[in-house]
Amino acid sequence: MQAVIRFTTGMTRREFLTRATAAAVIATGRAADASFERIDTHNHIHRSAPNLIALMEKTGWRGLSICDSREIDDQTSVLPEMIPGTARFHRESKDAGRGLPPSARGFESPDFFERVVAGLRRDFADEAIAVKIWKNVGMGIRAKSGEYLLPDHAALLPIYEAIQNAGKTLICHLAEPDGAWQPLDAANSEAGYLKSHPECHMYGKPVPSKNNILDARDRVIARYPKLRVIGCHLGSNEEDLPRLAKRLDTYPNFVVDVASRVRYLMAAEREAARQFVLKYQDRMLYATDFTLGNGDDARRSLPPGDTRSRMELLRDRRSGSIPRTRVPGACRAGKRAAEVIPRECRSYSARHSGLTTTRAGQPESSKSCRRRR
Repeated sequence: MQAVIRFTTGMTRREFLTRATAAAVIATGRAADASFERIDTHNHIHRSAPNLIALMEKTGWRGLSICDSREIDDQTSVLPEMIPGTARFHRESKDAGRGLPPSARGFESPDFFERVVAGLRRDFADEAIAVKIWKNVGMGIRAKSGEYLLPDHAALLPIYEAIQNAGKTLICHLAEPDGAWQPLDAANSEAGYLKSHPECHMYGKPVPSKNNILDARDRVIARYPKLRVIGCHLGSNEEDLPRLAKRLDTYPNFVVDVASRVRYLMAAEREAARQFVLKYQDRMLYATDFTLGNGDDARRSLPPGDTRSRMELLRDRRSGSIPRTRVPGACRAGKRAAEVIPRECRSYSARHSGLTTTRAGQPESSKSCRRRR
């Protein structure tokens, strides 16, 4: 679990693709005529980046920088480097606040609850506005008995209650696309990612199923109806929009972000995806999963050859030569994304997340989310 931090950020790719060239967008300044607030609700920036900050401020965007506690067993944590870097970025962007993310490791320790809650209180006092639980819960962290830690484990329940009582938001990246539980064959669109991240490939391992992990998450959502919960990456239902729709209908305190998952909307049947976005536009958060690498103030593009091969896989899926559930690992949004995400959906609302609002004149639901002027 991790506390996460707020900062000022840049323009969206959808705005870039559908409205103007990069130069034109930069020239518009803060775009004061926008009828909604602009926020990227999911990215990872953990170092100084003055050029990026200048562009973000000029284009009038804010965002949420998330620190992940990804380690399992006795692996060395990256948080001692990540947290100060994120705090430095905050100071430079003139939006103070940082978090010291607690890890779910050690959940069997007698002092686990007291230690984690004490850390969260410090983070909230430093203006952290949310807590994240990552996919190593359900897919990596295990008890001494060998049993995998699931999101609704008794050791975690008092922590969710503490987050709810503090009026903060729980962000969940739990489970993965279906390909993580399938063979690494030519039809698995996640094969490239899973080959480079073998710890996320669950196929053939005695691990919880994807449904078991998401069902455990749902029990948490139901148990704490006043807890705002964000399901990262379309709530890990990226390949089953009807099932995601049922979850959104069942749990009014649940919303999802689209970070790194617009490609699944692209590959879905066009009208079905369009109607889904129209119906649930106030339950979907704009997010990029942008990660700022070392030495660059922007993420590098995929090599053209890699992009072409994935686009070919997308065409194969549409033609029916591979199963419908297979989706390319990464495709450019372009015109297809603009078609799937209707023009009338001017933004993905953050209204229900407690992070911000999307319509002018509405009060923000969290005092820690003051608009930066």
